[in-house]
Amino acid sequence: MKKIITIGRECGSGGHTIALKVAEALGIPCYDKEIISMVADKCMVSKEYAEKVGELLTNSMYQSYYGYGKISFPYSSPSLQDQINSTQVDIINSLAENSSCVIVGRGADYVLRNRDDVLNIFIKASMEYKVMISKEKHDLTNKEAKTILAKRDKERSKHYYFYTGQTWGDAKNYHLVLDSGVLGEDTCVKLIVEAFKNS
Repeated sequence: MKKIITIGRECGSGGHTIALKVAEALGIPCYDKEIISMVADKCMVSKEYAEKVGELLTNSMYQSYYGYGKISFPYSSPSLQDQINSTQVDIINSLAENSSCVIVGRGADYVLRNRDDVLNIFIKASMEYKVMISKEKHDLTNKEAKTILAKRDKERSKHYYFYTGQTWGDAKNYHLVLDSGVLGEDTCVKLIVEAFKNS
């Protein structure tokens, strides 16, 4: 039976790696940066811009009229940012229609909220754990890592609320919330795989 796993994640929590391992364990595709490439190609913008607009809220986006699940543009032609988010929604829906898969971030849990074949996961961790991982991975100081992580998560949270009206990371929006710092990545993978097979 086809099932889609969406994985929301705090920056530095290892959510991307967990998603890849889950997809590998289940033998299904994982879509993360691939969605950015698809959006960039369709909207004819750089991958960097598509990534920023697709998950992070910029100041100019407050002028946007588009929200996930709302297809009309009531006041004027959609802005480029609206077009990118609209395209992203279309791509996520198309991926969900095609086959079982793992979709990372981009409000996919909300985009696919009316489907009954979706398992929504959120990966979190303490700031101490995320700083430790980020320092090792990107050669940052404690202060640099903490600043970057906090900013990134704040932008993701604002973007999620702007387009969904819901709180990013709120347990009510997910079937399973896991702390990778406490459980470890491999245990998170096992729990998600088990939930996939039994849901």
